[in-house]
Amino acid sequence: IAACEVFAIITPVAEPAVTARWRRHVALVVCGAIAVIPIGRTLIGLRDSGLRGERAEQVDAAAHYVRAHSARDSRLLVWGHAADVYFFADREPASRFVYPLAMLTPRYADSSLVAGFVDELRANAPPLIVDATPGVAKSEALVPSLASWNPRWRYPTSGVAWWTMSPALRAFYDYVASSYAAVDVVGPQRWVIYARRPGPEMR
Repeated sequence: IAACEVFAIITPVAEPAVTARWRRHVALVVCGAIAVIPIGRTLIGLRDSGLRGERAEQVDAAAHYVRAHSARDSRLLVWGHAADVYFFADREPASRFVYPLAMLTPRYADSSLVAGFVDELRANAPPLIVDATPGVAKSEALVPSLASWNPRWRYPTSGVAWWTMSPALRAFYDYVASSYAAVDVVGPQRWVIYARRPGPEMR
C-alpha cells in the first residue's frame, strides 16, 4: 500500500518522456526499500536482544559465583569490560580502576601507574578475580586475556592502536600468576574465575 502511494505521487510529476518501463523500475525499488527496512529492523532487534540476553546471563552467573564464594565485605577485581559485575555481586572494587583501560592506554600507562594498581590489589587482597575477556563480541574485546602475558596485544588489531599492552603491565600479570590460580569458568561466555592462593608464599 505504501509503495503504491509513493508511486502515485511520483507518476504525475514525471516527465512525459519517462517510459512505463522506467516507472516499473522505480516502483520495484520503492517496494524493495519499504520491505527491507522493517525486515532489517526486526533482524537487528533479534540480534541485539540475543546479545543482551547472553550478556545478562553471563553477568548473573559471574555475580552469583562471587556471592557464593567470597565474604560480603571482601573486595573484587573484574578484569575486562564488565564493571556491572561489581554491582550485581554486591562487592566493592579492589582498585580505583573499575575499568582496566587506563592500564592499556599508550603514553599514559607507565610503571608508576601499574605499581599503584598492584599495590591496591595487595592491600585489598581480593579473594577472587573475574576474567571477563573470554567469549565477548569482537566490538567489546577491549581488554587482553588474563591467561597469559601478550606483549603484542593491541586494540584494534590494525590501524591506529587505541590500547596496547604496556610493558609496565607485566608486573600485574606476574602478580596474578604468583598469587592467584584459575579455579573455575562460569556462564555461556565461560569467564574465568581466579582465586587467591592461600599461605605465606603469596606476594
